[in-house]
Amino acid sequence: MPPRQDPLPYEQHIQTFLARTGTDLDAQAAVFNLDHAAMDVIATMEGLALRRHGLTHAGFVVLMTIWISGPRETRELAAVLRVTRGAIVGSVNTLEKKGRRDRPASSQSSSLSDSAFHAQFTAGTTSIEAADESGWVVSVTPSGG
Repeated sequence: MPPRQDPLPYEQHIQTFLARTGTDLDAQAAVFNLDHAAMDVIATMEGLALRRHGLTHAGFVVLMTIWISGPRETRELAAVLRVTRGAIVGSVNTLEKKGRRDRPASSQSSSLSDSAFHAQFTAGTTSIEAADESGWVVSVTPSGG
């Protein structure tokens, strides 16, 4: 798709504002594009590694945060991950459906813990992921090894 030639009104406003601050807009655009390209690569690599274990990136982040920081209330976890409580609830429901997290004994409890995570995910999985990462590093080095 060819790039647009004329900036949208909000883009013109931002360009005018940033021009007054002495910001190099071409450099800013280049950094923005590089950052987004890097995030796309990371998301693709994580997707390839996590998909075979029935995990999404969101589910993995929730499980890892709980595993590292211990049990948390839904609202605390949402604040730590800078997402909504609804996003956490959705991720946890998906994890429960896939058997990655056990439902608390009390349905009133909103505390999330890593009861199923360590036993079901880390046992053997982390060594597989480390091997995958090593393979990716080798595949992108110029000499191939």
